[in-house]
Amino acid sequence: MVTEVRQRINFLKSGPWIERGESAWDRIGTPPKSSKERMAGSEKQRDLTNLLRPHWKGKPIVRKEGLVRDAFDEALTVYQLYELAIENQYISVNDIKADVEQELTNLLWSKGAREYLYNYSYIGVIYLAQRVGVDIGFLPIKLPPVQEASEGRFAAFLSQHMLWYADPILDGWLGFLDDYQEYGDENLSDKEVFWAFLRSKQRKFDDEPALWAFVAGADRLVTRLADLARLLVEAEWSSYGLFYGYWLSKLYGYDLTDDRYVLDEEQADWSKAILESKRIAHVIDQSKHGEESGANPQGLLDTFKLRDEIVRELWAHTVAHLNSNPVVLKP
Repeated sequence: MVTEVRQRINFLKSGPWIERGESAWDRIGTPPKSSKERMAGSEKQRDLTNLLRPHWKGKPIVRKEGLVRDAFDEALTVYQLYELAIENQYISVNDIKADVEQELTNLLWSKGAREYLYNYSYIGVIYLAQRVGVDIGFLPIKLPPVQEASEGRFAAFLSQHMLWYADPILDGWLGFLDDYQEYGDENLSDKEVFWAFLRSKQRKFDDEPALWAFVAGADRLVTRLADLARLLVEAEWSSYGLFYGYWLSKLYGYDLTDDRYVLDEEQADWSKAILESKRIAHVIDQSKHGEESGANPQGLLDTFKLRDEIVRELWAHTVAHLNSNPVVLKP
C-alpha cells in the first residue's frame, strides 16, 4: 500500500520539471570518475563554469547552451520544491534524505553548478543541501523553520505552480525578464524596445501585438503571485517569495550582490513602468472618448496596481529575510 507521504513525493517527482530536466544530468549531473577530472581547474570544471556562467557577463549564451541551462533550471526545481515542502510539513526531511544526498552530490559536484545556484537565486536548494548534510560550498546558514499546519497551503501552491507550465503568455514574459530575445529587433534588445513602447504615446512599432503580449505577461505574473500571497499567512511569504525570487528581482529591478539583494537604479522596475506608461495612458484616454472598444483598460490597470501592491509586499518580506540571513560561498 502506498502511503500518503509516498504519494506526495511521487507527485513532486512526476511534475513537468522532471522530464524537462532530464538532459541536464548527462552534461552537468554526472561527475567524472577520475578525481583528477573533478579537481578545480580541470577541463571538465572549466567547461561547466563556462556553460553555467552568468548570462549578463561575458559572451552571450548561444541556443545550444541555453537548452542545457534551461534543463538545469528544471532539474533544480524539484529540490526547491522539496525544501518548500519540508518547510510546510508536506513531507519531512527524513522522507527524502537518502535519495537527495546522492542526487545533490552528483548534480552539484562542479564549481560552475554551485555558483549557478547563487547567481540565479536557487536559495532553497542551498537550504536543502544543508538540511541533508551535503556540503556544496556554502557557509553554514540559519535554516527557515518548519511552519505548523501549512501543508494544505503548500498543496494549493503546488497546483497553482503547475499552471505556469501551460501558460504561453506567462512563459513569454519570463523569457523577457530572463533576457531572451523574442521581439526580433536586430539593433535593440527586447527590453529596450519594450521600454520605448511603454514611454511612447503613439509611435508605431513593427510588431505591436508582441509588445502588448509582454504587458499581458506582466499582468499574468503579478496576478499569479498576488493570488499566492493571498493564500498564505504572512510568516510564509519569504519562503515562497524565495521560490520565485529570481523573477521578482527581475520584475522590480534588483540585483543579487555578494551577500544581498539591492535595488539597481540602472535596471527597470517593470511594474512601475507599466503603471506609468504613456502608451497605456493613451489607450485609456482613447477609450474614454469612445475611440477604442472592448475591455475597460482603466479597470484593468487599477486591478494590476492593487495586485502589484500585494506582490511588492511579498517581495519586501523576501528581501528582508535574505538580507538578514545571507547565503555566502566559502572562500
